Amino acid sequence: MLARVLLRQHDVLCGLQSPVFGVWAIPFRLKRLEIDSGEAEQLESIAAAARETGQTALAEEIGGASALHVHLEAGTLACDGADCAPAQWMRRLDALPRISVPSAARICLEEHKSLLRIMSRRINMLLQEIVSLQTRSLVAFEALARGPADGPWHSPDQLFEAAARCGLREKLELGCLDSALCCVRGLPAPLRLAVNLSADLFDAPAVQWLSQVPGLPQRLILEITEHVPVASPETFLEETRSLRLKGAKLALDDVGCGYLNMDLVRALKPDIVKLCITLTRRMTRGREVLDVIAKTVDSIRAQGAEVLIEGVENEAQARLARQCGVDLAQGFYFAKPREAAEVFKALRSPDPKTEHAFA
Repeated sequence: MLARVLLRQHDVLCGLQSPVFGVWAIPFRLKRLEIDSGEAEQLESIAAAARETGQTALAEEIGGASALHVHLEAGTLACDGADCAPAQWMRRLDALPRISVPSAARICLEEHKSLLRIMSRRINMLLQEIVSLQTRSLVAFEALARGPADGPWHSPDQLFEAAARCGLREKLELGCLDSALCCVRGLPAPLRLAVNLSADLFDAPAVQWLSQVPGLPQRLILEITEHVPVASPETFLEETRSLRLKGAKLALDDVGCGYLNMDLVRALKPDIVKLCITLTRRMTRGREVLDVIAKTVDSIRAQGAEVLIEGVENEAQARLARQCGVDLAQGFYFAKPREAAEVFKALRSPDPKTEHAFA
């Protein structure tokens, strides 16, 4: 079941292989997706989701406390030609370095305690502007989590990776949601706040409760992150129905990376589709790349969604995105993530120098 969910966009070549105790492998072939992305990005997303989903399944099977003492590794191996034979790639698996189980368990237990201490306090959230490329106006902010500045998990990637490794990903995400909601009241209407959530958390009571708060849903953009696959689009649509009816917007984050592609855009009919940052980085490579992006934008807008491009770092990228028909943008060219208090102060006394011109 896990393999089918993780690899539904690709071709599974044969069933689960387990030649030695404690080692499992699933041979598969990558398909070319409608929204082009690099092979390395696809493989890393599959590996990350396998680690996280496997750890969650393990905790459900033997209990969270016991699961902390079990070391689970997941990754991908690229094979070509003769290397694709089962005997060959199993030999490559055997050759991979392994950390001892006692050492891994000790490290995870220490991380678990440290993460719980972090989550016992309100998680620090920075805000980054989302702007309209057509009107040059500010339309929303995205809430971005940061770990303690003096610790190893200041980076959100490292923070969430550690939480997933220790079975605390859901707790961390819901803690981030709670911290982000504290920022909403400081944003003047009609500005919205975008918050990130994995698809499997939308049935959580803390998320369902949002639809019961008068005036709150229409201030929110709920972004589905790309790291965990949507197991059932039909179930997900039902879980988000009340929030969307009350005015919340649904966004797909980093489409073209991980599990989010045009099939999901068609199934979920989101209000906003955020293109993978790798597309932004490729924009200046020539006409052929721009034609692909423009075609992707047209396909998304045909489904009724606005297109947002992130990671815009210079005027050339902003101009090309606008030429491709992109609606919204964010990135260092417009504003870096800032502390909420700083953002609120700037909104009360706007600086005319913050506007950007597009050639």
